[in-house]
Amino acid sequence: MTSDWSVRPYRPGDEHGILRLFNEVFTEADPLFRPRQLSHWNWQFRDNPLSHHTYVAEDGGGRVVGTYTAIPGTWLLDGAPLQGSQAVDTCVAREHRQSLKKEGLFLTLARRWFDDFGTPEKDRVVYGLPNPVAFRIGTRRLDYRPVHTPVRAFNRNFQQDWIDHLGRIGAGAVDVREVQTFAPAVHDLFEHHGARSGLVQRRDVRYLTWRYLECPTVRYRVLEARARDGELRGVLVLRIGWLGRPLAPLVDWIVPGEDREALAGLARAAAELARAAGVTCLETWVPPWSAHARTLQEIGFAADDSTFNLCIRVFGPSFDENWAKEHWFFTMGDSDIY
Repeated sequence: MTSDWSVRPYRPGDEHGILRLFNEVFTEADPLFRPRQLSHWNWQFRDNPLSHHTYVAEDGGGRVVGTYTAIPGTWLLDGAPLQGSQAVDTCVAREHRQSLKKEGLFLTLARRWFDDFGTPEKDRVVYGLPNPVAFRIGTRRLDYRPVHTPVRAFNRNFQQDWIDHLGRIGAGAVDVREVQTFAPAVHDLFEHHGARSGLVQRRDVRYLTWRYLECPTVRYRVLEARARDGELRGVLVLRIGWLGRPLAPLVDWIVPGEDREALAGLARAAAELARAAGVTCLETWVPPWSAHARTLQEIGFAADDSTFNLCIRVFGPSFDENWAKEHWFFTMGDSDIY
């Protein structure tokens, strides 16, 4: 307790003050920012399959002036499940921000949060994509460990000739269609292929439905690639437009990285949907070491640096950020860029 503010865990009803603070802070940083609605907060936090891990700071009048929060999820480390979380939406009211030389509200909030949740029994892995200010403070004072700085993006500016080229190199070997739900077989596809990655967030129907189909503010589209006999060979989630940019992000891949036919088929269908919406650029994120990265480059994607930095803290598992750099499989869907 200080004379100015106190820090405590989230209590039901805090979301109204948290949302008010979030909109104030992010509008201040970006005049084009559109305030988030309560429906988005409820989806992102209250309705997350594993709820949320949140601390707030309030002033003497009960106003929320700071929040440190994370979204937990189920992760696999060499196939064994554990709980991890993504730190998101941290913010502090302007009047309570201080320099790095002082133990201000942000650092107090963060340290209280990590004291509670950063344990082997709770969040064994905590990661995030901090903005430049949070990255500087976090790496200096909170032991944020850079993994990909910056994150590597894979892009393709395309025209009809590339769409035709994908057909010639295997896209026609699979049947691709847009679907409105995730098939139960997506779980088996992930467990058989995706779970073999060293560290990865589990993709099952419950998580995928919450993350994409139930999001109230973004329309995500789901493509399935199936063999001629009906076997599910891959799933791709995409959206049209991102951060005000005219591109189509390929947000999540549930497909073996070595399956060139499935990746080509899904990329071709995504390009056709994007072109119909007036967009001729695709972007996706996968780690540079992955088979997905190799196959995407084989079919025509080019690697480039993004503007985002990916950091991690580890509590319990016997690996560090250097191991994570070569073994952590992630996609754009693992970010909080909605």
